[in-house]
Amino acid sequence: MTLLRRRLASIDAFRAITMLLMVFVNDLILNERVPAWLEHAEEGQDRLGLADTVFPAFLFIVGLSIPLAIRQGHERGMSRRDTFWHILRRGVALLIMGVFIVNYEEYTKGPALISVWWWMLLMTIAFFFVWLVYPANWAVGRKTLFRSFGIIALIILARGEQRNTRPG
Repeated sequence: MTLLRRRLASIDAFRAITMLLMVFVNDLILNERVPAWLEHAEEGQDRLGLADTVFPAFLFIVGLSIPLAIRQGHERGMSRRDTFWHILRRGVALLIMGVFIVNYEEYTKGPALISVWWWMLLMTIAFFFVWLVYPANWAVGRKTLFRSFGIIALIILARGEQRNTRPG
């Protein structure tokens, strides 16, 4: 077993700490009295706050992980074409998830049939249905059925969001 076939605990730990800090610094805005060293430095200040270090740490760990993941895929027999399509599919999935997550607040601006909590729960379940790696022994029709449920749910949630954002 090569080094790349095993998970590198140091990369996983750094990724976990970075993700934890992302959530932490994004929630600082909800608190009124936050120490200055935790927040972003304001324009013209000669300092860095903790929040200013999270995005560079994220870029560092992504830059470190991508070549390792590509090499590991090639060691498992993925061709360059397979790697390209895998990256493209993952990128599109992240963009779609990002659009939903960033715009969920729009759902609350008008009258809604369900609460925001339920909307976000259904959105998350739909994400799993669409992008879950299903067991290899499942029939193609079964996988397609689950993915279809997820896609239909996302379309309904998106249309409901559009309906609530119209002026009226």
